[in-house]
Amino acid sequence: MWRHPAQLVRLILLSVLFIAVLMQYLVKWEDLRQKRLLQLSKTKCVPMLLHGLEVCPLKQRDIRSLDFCVNRFLMKLFRTSDTNVVEVCRDMFNFDLVGLLR
Repeated sequence: MWRHPAQLVRLILLSVLFIAVLMQYLVKWEDLRQKRLLQLSKTKCVPMLLHGLEVCPLKQRDIRSLDFCVNRFLMKLFRTSDTNVVEVCRDMFNFDLVGLLR
């Protein structure tokens, strides 16, 4: 269980911020190639998320929730709902899930 409710709120705010920033990049630079947008999110968004998560003790279900957010972003980016396609794209572009980065 969470030690402080503030930690849960912080985790929720971080994941919402992560998704908001990624979606902002998608909307703002829709004409960017997918590879450049992935690189931009890897260099700007993911390090910010990981830095914020250092102070939160995460359970496995929390990590799965964050991985789900990353997968949904990739589904929107590649315009697919097939998780196999997303997995292949993650491998091709070397875009790891949050659970693998921690």
